[in-house]
Amino acid sequence: MSNTSACILTHHLTHQFGKDAPVVNQVNLEVPVGSIYGFLGPNGAGKTTTMRLLLGLLKKQQGTIQILGKPLDAHRVSIMQSVGTMIESPSVYAHLSARENLRILQHIYTCKPERIEAVLQITGIADTGTKPAGKFSLGMKQRLGIAMALLNEPQLLILDEPTNGLDPNGMIEVRELLHKLHQESGITIFVSSHLLSEIEKLATHTGIIHRGSMRFQGSMQALRQAQEKKAVTSILADNMVRAKEILNDMHILSETENNYITISGQAPENIIRLNKRLVEGGVGIMEITTRKHDLENIFMNLIQNEYANH
Repeated sequence: MSNTSACILTHHLTHQFGKDAPVVNQVNLEVPVGSIYGFLGPNGAGKTTTMRLLLGLLKKQQGTIQILGKPLDAHRVSIMQSVGTMIESPSVYAHLSARENLRILQHIYTCKPERIEAVLQITGIADTGTKPAGKFSLGMKQRLGIAMALLNEPQLLILDEPTNGLDPNGMIEVRELLHKLHQESGITIFVSSHLLSEIEKLATHTGIIHRGSMRFQGSMQALRQAQEKKAVTSILADNMVRAKEILNDMHILSETENNYITISGQAPENIIRLNKRLVEGGVGIMEITTRKHDLENIFMNLIQNEYANH
């Protein structure tokens, strides 16, 4: 298993608890270097279990894991030196300030003391002073958790639901922070969420998981192209018989529904060409509309198997 352009690569990764159905089932992740990869799925889909397996926090049962070009089994310690993580909620000492929390980790990581001020500035919590972390807002705690994950200057950042529980303003702040990190450092970010709207605004690539199985993996552009493929165009004309003949001549499959001719999966430029052909063929167009599936509908269809293995 090798792919030099992949930061995370798994092959048939599978995990189950006891005799229950697998929580993670034959998962093949491929996270491009330098991407923001949104790991998307409903609560209970297997996201956190997968992330724990990637970090070696759960013992792998089946499959293979490669991170930063190395097999996790043989190189976990060296790999983790280049990975920053925040799984579920940030683990902080509530009675200590942000700097004091970071100072403890700085000694563990043996990184330079000035790195503390750098990550405080990056995450926007440099002015919290001696305020105990236990008195931080949830958004500030998330920022501290990200600061802790960045302390060792990682090549890969793995974050589990970093906007979970935040108000809309807090979600925007964390999203902007991750965008800034990605743009300024080129770090690969693997971030899980159950919110399509967050992944849509944040990620360059996405993997959609449901009931432990991957339903889609690719760029956000590829996912958006699914909107076009599933678009339905309705045509109302003054001569429906002639319109159908022209469509047949153009080898475009059509159906008649509620007095409208409907066609599927046509790109906008094809609709323009079709409209021109109909008019040139003596057909008067009374109405022509295209209804696209938005990403939310595509996501729901994916997790209901309609586009499985698409």
